[in-house]
Amino acid sequence: MPGELLFLLAIMSLSLSMAGHAVLQGRAYRLYHRTAGRREEEERKNSVRVRIPSNYRQKVAGEWPAFLEGVVVALTSGLELPDALEAASRMVRGPLRTEMERVLLDVRTGKLVHRCLGDLSARLGLPGVSRFHFVMSQAELLGTPLAETCTVLAEEAYNEIRQEMEYKLNALPVKLAIVTSVLLLPPVVLITIAPGVLAFLGGW
Repeated sequence: MPGELLFLLAIMSLSLSMAGHAVLQGRAYRLYHRTAGRREEEERKNSVRVRIPSNYRQKVAGEWPAFLEGVVVALTSGLELPDALEAASRMVRGPLRTEMERVLLDVRTGKLVHRCLGDLSARLGLPGVSRFHFVMSQAELLGTPLAETCTVLAEEAYNEIRQEMEYKLNALPVKLAIVTSVLLLPPVVLITIAPGVLAFLGGW
């Protein structure tokens, strides 16, 4: 009887030890994969953080509304998003076309479209591109029509460019007034006052 009791206690102790080990192993497994996922995400973000000149981003921003319109036309005609991006990229030139060719190359290698757009957003740091990435990801997840979403984004992009141009035009008179005051006003004052000053000095 005591031998059987000791045997049962040994079995229970071994079972508890194995269960505890399994729990710890499961936690370690989950922690490892969570850490690995975070590390992979950080490496992806760091890999696309490159220094891009501001004029490069400005050229991309200038072509962005036309690119979105091309995406709308392609989606409306029945193309899928990757094919629509490729068709729209043919309608633009310069840095934006270069960037989209890079995106399409990543898509052809098997990378998900929303991840490629996320890399583009992180690489350029433009609000319009970031919105496009976010909205496309949500629309694809929720099943929202992509063409309608792109139409709204294109209108917003055109409005932003229009507001920026209006701001520059409104600031132009102020700049001209400063230039006039600094460059033209002193000579005019000198020409106006100099004869009187010379006459006054000559009277002495």
